[in-house]
Amino acid sequence: MSVLAVAPRRVVLADLVPGAIVRDLALVLAGAAFTGLVAQVAIPIPGSPCR
Repeated sequence: MSVLAVAPRRVVLADLVPGAIVRDLALVLAGAAFTGLVAQVAIPIPGSPCR
C-alpha cells in the first residue's frame, strides 16, 4: 500500500483577483493588451531588406 502526500496549494497572482469569471476576463484582456503592445516593438536588423 502506498501513501500519497499532497502538497498545500500555492497562491498565485491570479488568485488575488476576486471572482472566477472576472479574474479570467481580466487575465485574458491583460494578455491581449500585452501582446498588442509588444507587437509594436521594432528591432532594426542591419542588412535586412525590411524597414
